[in-house]
Amino acid sequence: MKSNYLQTKARKGFSIVEVAVAMGVVTLMLTTFIGIFGPAQKNVHGAINSKDAIALKDALSNELAILRGNQPGTYASSYEKAIEYIKGSNGKSTAVLVYRYKADPSSSSDDGILTIYEGDGLPGRDYVVETAVRKVGDEDDDDLIANELGSTAINGPVFAVKMTELVDDGSGNLKLGNSGVVLAEDEAVVTFRAEFYKLAVNKASYVTGGNWDFDSIGVPVIEVNMAVRR
Repeated sequence: MKSNYLQTKARKGFSIVEVAVAMGVVTLMLTTFIGIFGPAQKNVHGAINSKDAIALKDALSNELAILRGNQPGTYASSYEKAIEYIKGSNGKSTAVLVYRYKADPSSSSDDGILTIYEGDGLPGRDYVVETAVRKVGDEDDDDLIANELGSTAINGPVFAVKMTELVDDGSGNLKLGNSGVVLAEDEAVVTFRAEFYKLAVNKASYVTGGNWDFDSIGVPVIEVNMAVRR
């Protein structure tokens, strides 16, 4: 009886071979899971960023169609402003930025821009989410960028928008022209492609400090063909 008891007790554990096989199976399952889940998670983040960029393109279109603040003293028309924005958008020192920030709906500057709201209020009651289009290198916009991105009011990512003219390839189809050049600026309509790049950091010191460039921030989140009219 004692011998049978010892044999039964010995069979309750696992051998080293069994443990090794079990660990191998678990490792294989984890590797497979990570291989599937990792790209899926990246695609989810990409979809969210694309959705943001689609919403922000309308703000860009509206900005290119108006003159605000002191801009009438800089540009003869909104069309001239749009041309200069397109030309300068390929460089980080003159980049065009699009982002959202929490704004106080009861207060605005002289040119109608809502001032930032910092606090833990309720959206829709205490603050609204405002879409901003700013040009780096513009004196007034640089002050706004420092104020808005230097606060806790920033809401979501900051996009740098690279705009490139679309030109006729000679057969009636459009192709990308050269960055920084607008050949049709004397025409009634200029068509262009806007590429939205998500910046890694949404702080003013990073955005205006020259710590990024279009060659190093990856591929655009979304590309949109647009047009401005004289």
